Amino acid sequence: MARPHKTGGIDYFSIDVVWERKVRIFKAKYKLEGVGAFVTLLQEIYKDDGYYLDWNKETQILFCDEHSIDLELINEMIEFAVELSIFNKPMFEKFGVLTSSGIQKRYLRGCSKRSHVELDQKFVCVDKNSIKDVINPIKVTFNRIKGDDNTTKESKVKESKVKESKKEKNTGDKSPDSHSKNKKPTKKNYAPSVNMTEEEHQKLIDKYGPDQTQRMIEKLSNYKEATGKRYKSDYRAILNWVVEALGVTEITDKPDLTERWVKVDVFAGGSIKCECGGPIHHFQQYIGSAPTGKNELRCGKCEKRYNPPPITEDQKRAVKEMKIKSVD
Repeated sequence: MARPHKTGGIDYFSIDVVWERKVRIFKAKYKLEGVGAFVTLLQEIYKDDGYYLDWNKETQILFCDEHSIDLELINEMIEFAVELSIFNKPMFEKFGVLTSSGIQKRYLRGCSKRSHVELDQKFVCVDKNSIKDVINPIKVTFNRIKGDDNTTKESKVKESKVKESKKEKNTGDKSPDSHSKNKKPTKKNYAPSVNMTEEEHQKLIDKYGPDQTQRMIEKLSNYKEATGKRYKSDYRAILNWVVEALGVTEITDKPDLTERWVKVDVFAGGSIKCECGGPIHHFQQYIGSAPTGKNELRCGKCEKRYNPPPITEDQKRAVKEMKIKSVD
């Protein structure tokens, strides 16, 4: 039974027996799971519009649900594939679509039995002049299909805005980059197999200190290299099990500012007593665990305070020969 005719996508596509170098690099990093995800993305591209996939939030959610893959992991794979130019980087950054010149050439070859193919010109990254070398004599029309107006008046308005934008740029009046707000923080490599953002790394340092943070990163890196395990977030993996596995505790960065008076000894060997007859003790002041250098004489019975005690033994002996005055 013949397959039904499709106006956009195609029913099948070819896969190279030997991958290109950039795809082999992608496979080396993500193994067979990455290959499966890559081929499935190609299926999604070819089956609908045929030559690109709008990688919006709805598409991401449906893709992950239908193919049982973690959202953060598939986005990490796609970002890596874009950096390798497996997918066209300008198209992905500007429009959020997955495509490439190779994908579009295969699509056009798959349309060889059609009399006419319509493409959205803003998504075309294959050289228009070389299309006749890919398929001939199919008629290919480049239209403004997705979200663009076709009227001449509105087209002129857009041209005018572009010219004004260029003038502003030349005069130094730069408009904010709307895409930069949606750009994800860049992850850095902190160990052979551990990646996280600078913000995540700093959070670990603030909570556990630099030494313990490095221990946890090395632990996770060694585990991933030994087992081949992958995580959508290395930062979350550290919080979820590495902290407990290493018995790491949070640092207490708040200094102890508690004021304490510590009894050192009985002043003058107990030979000088308070008016109440109680022994006078020598106290030293501490803030936390650090002595402040302040000293105090205090009755052990009525707690009356006296003038600061002598520091040396000679001074202590000298005090025996004179009366001490109460400061209360």
